[in-house]
Amino acid sequence: MSKSIIFLSDSLPLGGTATFLINIFEGFSKTSNWIPQAAVLKSLGDVALQMNDLGLKVISPNPSSLLHEEIIEDIYKQLSSYSPRAVVASIGGSSFDFLRFVPKDCLRIGMIHSDEEGVYRLVKRYLPWLDIIVGVSTEIYNKTLVLTKGTQTSVAKISYGVPMPKTKVIKTFNKKLRVLYLGRVIEEQKRISILSKVMRRTIECNLDISWTIAGSGPDLPSLMNEFSANSSCIKFLGSVPYSAVPNLLSQHDVYFLCSDYEGLPLSMLEAMGAGLVPVVSDLASGISEVVNSCNGVRVPIDNEDDYFTAINRLLEDPSRCASLSVNAAHDVMDKYSIEAMTSKWMNLLDDNISAKNPAWSGGIKASVPPDVGMHWYYHPWMRPIRHFRKKVISN
Repeated sequence: MSKSIIFLSDSLPLGGTATFLINIFEGFSKTSNWIPQAAVLKSLGDVALQMNDLGLKVISPNPSSLLHEEIIEDIYKQLSSYSPRAVVASIGGSSFDFLRFVPKDCLRIGMIHSDEEGVYRLVKRYLPWLDIIVGVSTEIYNKTLVLTKGTQTSVAKISYGVPMPKTKVIKTFNKKLRVLYLGRVIEEQKRISILSKVMRRTIECNLDISWTIAGSGPDLPSLMNEFSANSSCIKFLGSVPYSAVPNLLSQHDVYFLCSDYEGLPLSMLEAMGAGLVPVVSDLASGISEVVNSCNGVRVPIDNEDDYFTAINRLLEDPSRCASLSVNAAHDVMDKYSIEAMTSKWMNLLDDNISAKNPAWSGGIKASVPPDVGMHWYYHPWMRPIRHFRKKVISN
């Protein structure tokens, strides 16, 4: 008999952590044991809209629910009709807070997608309501083991899985190099300022390199303005639908990423699977366990010169590019496929769900999150006043 699992997020904006849901849903669709359902506690976001277009309806709050507690109650009521056997808090603090209200015998799982201190603080805050924590990289797994020492919470590592080409990838490299940046265009984490400097140097040195920037974000307008005179060698595509990514990858040679923290870059796995050579930050989480000297180039964080040098050397050595490309595709083909990821999730769920069916009620009365100050302000008697104030502000 099929069992229901809920993947709950604050929102599903453009990015690898949200795109994970599209891939895990594809994996579950090929099995009969578990039926996945996505839900958000705040706004839908770009990926949620793409999921809706694919027929994967995403549950979202009633517009009349404005306060955190009202949203929790509304989503709980909607989810109770599915009688889920497991709930995965996938992205965001509100999704982890929802786990406080999940009934007994429903498996409560928290995912860590990113190796950053704020995420670990969030997880530590909600440890009493977490049965399992899933990390997407070995670095995250090891840090979470330390975090959960002495608790009842168990830890598992399940890497992302991405669609892989159905046929063997063999790219032809010549004296021109096509470089792709695929992701959010934002300084925080992605360090668009470094990307900009490397692009500028390749242009000033008149290298035969073209750049494609695929993604949206708050720093996209300024980046477009900076390179408005370089339209012959730089293309800005904006947000790209997930269904269009395979074709986009086929038109490029190198994948570029200069983040200062990641979990496991999903777009990097997609790019490597398509034979792109990664030129990426040398980060402990995710990247270091995938990229090596035989399938790509890792660059010390913040070293603008080394990013430029890495790309220039690839341009000068097409045979090396070809070798790295073949190895990149080979190394991720099996280990990071959707099938490999789904198999690990299925085993985790089947090994840990309760033999009893959770008793989802028709509704709950939610309380405010733990460690919130001004407790008098969140007293139930204050809820109508807070609701009215939020309504006025939102209008």
